[in-house]
Amino acid sequence: MANSIDLTKSQIFPVFPTMIVSGGETPTQDMIDWAYAEKNAATHNGNPFETGRGTFQTEPASHPKCLQHVIQKASDILNDICRCSFTHLPGWVTINPPNSSQSKHTHPGVEFACIYYIQCDENTGAIQLDHPDRHNAHSYIASLKPEVVQTSGCGSYFDIQPAPGNLLVLPAYLPHQVLTNNSTMDRISYAWSVETNWAVR
Repeated sequence: MANSIDLTKSQIFPVFPTMIVSGGETPTQDMIDWAYAEKNAATHNGNPFETGRGTFQTEPASHPKCLQHVIQKASDILNDICRCSFTHLPGWVTINPPNSSQSKHTHPGVEFACIYYIQCDENTGAIQLDHPDRHNAHSYIASLKPEVVQTSGCGSYFDIQPAPGNLLVLPAYLPHQVLTNNSTMDRISYAWSVETNWAVR
């Protein structure tokens, strides 16, 4: 079905918007303790895993008990927007110490990426979302007036400053990275991918 748009008016209207859905669950000390225990265990076993400059990340594993209510919150969000069933894949904890950052990446082969913020503040580094076709769109975006980019949302990137307890559900194809942690505290997040059963009608 075609969208109904009055083309007789001079206006800016968005097409193909990128949907970012947010929610919230208050983080607990148990989550922070669990994250550091995971890091200590990986380091003790000689398996520190870095993704970016100074960033620690665990290998994907089953969701811990202390985060089950966060997984349920993500399920509630996905049930509101999805027409099909879905599966939460194993997750990983990421710890960004001061002066660290995380490289740009996507979550290939799945439909959604979920990120939950356990510990952070306004200086621990924003998540930067990149235009999914930034290379090809560069000259178009560079041609626009700054105020048009601002009001239309047509920029090449978008920064979100998370707070503790924020939950983001975003398209897995959307490139994202973590900017430099300029604080004196660790930034702790938990992420996982979601696979949908979209082909079954």
